[in-house]
Amino acid sequence: MQISKTSPIRIVVLTPFFLFIFCISVFGQANSFDYVFGIFQANCVNSGCHNNSDKAGNLNLQGINADPEIRKQEVINQLINAVPFNTQAQQKGYVLVRPGVYWESFLFKKINNGLAPNITLDSTEGTQMPVYSVLQPKDIEIIRQWIIFGAKQKDSSIIQNFIDTA
Repeated sequence: MQISKTSPIRIVVLTPFFLFIFCISVFGQANSFDYVFGIFQANCVNSGCHNNSDKAGNLNLQGINADPEIRKQEVINQLINAVPFNTQAQQKGYVLVRPGVYWESFLFKKINNGLAPNITLDSTEGTQMPVYSVLQPKDIEIIRQWIIFGAKQKDSSIIQNFIDTA
């Protein structure tokens, strides 16, 4: 039996595939910063370093407001084009997060842990973060992608399918 291009069998077989692709492209995207914020909460805030009371490096990744969306905005405001506490990083012209440019983002340098081999800390720039553990490569890549795509609070540049399979 030969199936023509308009055969009902071909349409029935291909329809679920296109429906799946459509669902991923429309519904499979989530707010990228939600993932980044979750990584910060689990690894930077709960570790006792960058929370409301400790603020290591003068950086609070927890946020103060009771409203979660406002708290996320507070955290982003502390990161985007903000001057780092480290004087050597300041002298080199780094900011904590330079949207679109992860290699000039001091935050990425601090968490990279060898994922991007050309991005390393020198002895004057402090220690790798988090201090008491290492971020998973997936988490480092999520933060890198968030920076590459503009480091926005409301953005869906990181696709859920990537998150699930990374």
